[in-house]
Amino acid sequence: METKQFIACLKDIRRKSSNVALRQALCYYLYNEGIPCTIMAEVMKKTKRYIYMSIYKTQDFLEVGDKTTQKCVDEVKSHVIQIRPITVDGVILSKHVGYKMIVDNVIL
Repeated sequence: METKQFIACLKDIRRKSSNVALRQALCYYLYNEGIPCTIMAEVMKKTKRYIYMSIYKTQDFLEVGDKTTQKCVDEVKSHVIQIRPITVDGVILSKHVGYKMIVDNVIL
């Protein structure tokens, strides 16, 4: 899947099974990379409850051997995903504003 399609699937608000599985796989991947759930919730514009539920659902589906979930996890691993802090630089101080997600050098 190309980067634009990947981002479009992540941003799509419809509850299509492939889009939901992809978002859940992204949460699972970021959690395993050591990203805190509060930062994931801020970046993905979801609640912490949704993030935790996605992580544990993906773990359960992987244990059972669900093919859709495995395909989505492999798709997420094929992209370069970074979460970077956003700062606003002033004359005297610089202030932390939040975080942004970068997928294959495209800001989400």
